[in-house]
Amino acid sequence: MTDPAICDCSASAVLTRFRDQLPEPLDAEVAACLGVARPNLSKWRRRNSVPYAHIIRACVEAGIDLDWVLTGRPSPWTPGRVA
Repeated sequence: MTDPAICDCSASAVLTRFRDQLPEPLDAEVAACLGVARPNLSKWRRRNSVPYAHIIRACVEAGIDLDWVLTGRPSPWTPGRVA
């Protein structure tokens, strides 16, 4: 049984949470927001490598809750709200 206190912080989960916050939740838009080519997303998922610098920059620029994207938990600074 998985401990609910432990979040899914895999590259796939992080990229999916980021994608789900975009107006057009498509990998092409994710890649554009992150400033990378679309094939990089598959590479990151396959290698389980989270592109932290890209994710942080894109979340700040788009006003997306970084805590939510990285951990699956809303930021304590925006209670009950996912950007």
